[in-house]
Amino acid sequence: MRRAGWAIAFVISLAVMLAGGAVMLWTVYSESRLPSFTNTGVMLFVLGFTAALVFFGVWVASGGYRGPKSGP
Repeated sequence: MRRAGWAIAFVISLAVMLAGGAVMLWTVYSESRLPSFTNTGVMLFVLGFTAALVFFGVWVASGGYRGPKSGP
């Protein structure tokens, strides 16, 4: 995958994570706290967070990350 592909996948996973966080905050501050909405928010947050970690890990493992070079 090219750098843009990894960036798009990472941004989508972060958007899912933020959407889950927004749903959780909405259920906390709204009048009706339906467990189904809270569970959906938690699921989206965990799914987005896990996907972001996986995409970042695969990107680093594939050589996309060029860290400081050792040696002269």
